[in-house]
Amino acid sequence: MNQPSLEKQVAALSLENQKLQAKLRALEQTDEALQAADDRIRLIHDAAPLAMILFNREWNVLEWNPAAEKIFGYTPNDIIGKSVLKIIPDDLLPGLELVMDQVEQEAGGKTNINENMTKSGRRIICAWRNECLKDKNGNLIGVVSFARDITEEETAKKSLLESEERLQLIYDTSNDGIWDWDIKANQVYWSKQMFALLGYEPDAFSVTYETVGSLWHPDDRAEYMKTVERHLATNESYVLENRMLHVDGTYRWFQAIGQALRDENGEPFRMIGVTTDITQRKQVEEQQKLWIEKLEEKNDELERFTYTVSHELKSPLVTINGFIWMLEKDIRNENESAVAEDCQEITTAVNKMRFLLEDLLELSRIGRVKHPHQLVDLDELVQSNLQLLQRQIAQSQVMVTLESELPKFQGDVIRWEQIVHNFIDNAVKYRATENPEIQIGIREEGNKKYLYVQDNGIGIDPKFHEKIFDLFQQLNPRAEGTGIGLALAHRIAQIQGSKLKVESEGLGKGSTFLISLPTIEN
Repeated sequence: MNQPSLEKQVAALSLENQKLQAKLRALEQTDEALQAADDRIRLIHDAAPLAMILFNREWNVLEWNPAAEKIFGYTPNDIIGKSVLKIIPDDLLPGLELVMDQVEQEAGGKTNINENMTKSGRRIICAWRNECLKDKNGNLIGVVSFARDITEEETAKKSLLESEERLQLIYDTSNDGIWDWDIKANQVYWSKQMFALLGYEPDAFSVTYETVGSLWHPDDRAEYMKTVERHLATNESYVLENRMLHVDGTYRWFQAIGQALRDENGEPFRMIGVTTDITQRKQVEEQQKLWIEKLEEKNDELERFTYTVSHELKSPLVTINGFIWMLEKDIRNENESAVAEDCQEITTAVNKMRFLLEDLLELSRIGRVKHPHQLVDLDELVQSNLQLLQRQIAQSQVMVTLESELPKFQGDVIRWEQIVHNFIDNAVKYRATENPEIQIGIREEGNKKYLYVQDNGIGIDPKFHEKIFDLFQQLNPRAEGTGIGLALAHRIAQIQGSKLKVESEGLGKGSTFLISLPTIEN
C-alpha cells in the first residue's frame, strides 16, 4: 500500500523540481534582460542631450545626468543629495512652489521656460518638461525634469524681435514709403506710410505690380514699366521720378528708389525700395523755372529798354548841341531873330527831354509804388479827364459820346486815372481829320467787362497791334508826346491784373482801346 504512495511522492517532487528549474532559468533570463535594459537606460541617461534631473518633494537631487552637468556646471558629486534650488536664481524662488503645485495637480507647469543659474553664476534660459512621481496612494514623492539650454536661441529671437520692432518703427515713423515686391508670387507689401502718401488707410486695397502701375500718371506709365523691366534685366540703377494718383484725384510727384534681389543664377526674385513725396520740390523747381524764364524775359526787356532810352535821350541832346552851335554863330553875326529861333528850339528839346525823363520815372515807379485801394468811380475819372483835355477837344471839334452811367469798383484810383487819361488823350491825338468822334463805354464779353475808348481816327495796321504797347512806339512820328503813354498803360494793366488790348481793322478805320475791369461792386 505504502510503496505506490512513495513512488507517487517522488514523482511529484521530481516534477516540482523541474518546474523550479524552469522558473530559475526564466528568472536568470529575466535578470539578464533587466541588466541589458538597465545598461541601455544608463547609456541613454549618460548620453542624452537633455539634462535629466530627479529630485524629491524636499527638492533634493536624486539623479543628475552628464547633460545636466554640462548645462549647469555641477558634477553629480556636487549636487546629488543637495537642493536643486541651487540652479534657481534667488529672485525666482518665490514662484517655484507654485510650479510644483501645478505639476502635482496636473494643472500646469508641465512645460515652461525660465531663467536658471549655473555654478559659475551665469544666468541662462532653459526649456523644461516636468513629470511628477507618485506612490501607490497617489502622493507626490518627486519630480523628474528634462531641460534644454535655449539661451542662444532666445537671445537670437530677442535680437530678431528688437530688429523687427526697430524696422517697423522706421516703417511707421518714416516720411518715406517702404515697399517690398515678391516677383515670383507678384505680391507687394506696402508700409503704412506708403498708403498714407497717397491718402489711403493702411491695407486699403490689394497691392500688385499691375495696381501700382495703374496709379501712375498715364503720361509716365510707359517710362515706369520700361525702367522696372530694364532694372530686372540688367540691374541698371532704379531711380524714377513719376506722378501717382492721390485719393483726392490729383497727381503728386514721387521719387522711387529700388533694388532687386537675385538668386544664385542671377534671377530676380524680390525687389525692395523706398518712395518719397517730392511734390513740393517739383513745385519749387517749376516756380524757379518760371522765375528764370521771367528773369530772362525781363533782362531782354531791360536790354531793349536801355537801348531805346539811350537812343531817345540822344535825340534831344543832338538837337540841343546843334542849335547851341547855331546860337553861337547867330550871336556873333548879331542876328537877333535867328537867336530867338535857336533859343526856342533849344527850349523845345529841353522840354522834350524833361517830359521823357518824367515819363520814364513814372514808368519805373509802377509796381514799386503802391497806393491803397479805394472806390474807383469811372464816370468821375472820365469826366475829369474830358475837362482836363477840354481845350484840345474843343480846338479839334471832337464829338465825345459817353454812356449814361459807368461802373464803380475797388482799385488803385491813381493808376486808373492814368489809364483813362492815356486812352482819351490818345484818341484825341490820333483823331480823324474830318468829323472826329470818340465813344466811351462798357463792353461785356462773357463774364468780363471792359472799359473801351473808341475813335474814328487814323487806325492801326493789325501787324502793329502788339508793337504799339512797346516803349517809344509812335506810328505817327509827327504826333506830340514821348511815345511812353501806351507802354505806361500796358504796364499798369499788368500790375493791376487787368488785360489791355486794341482793336482796329487798319489804317483810316479808327481804333478801340479796351481794359478789363475788376469785379464790379454796384
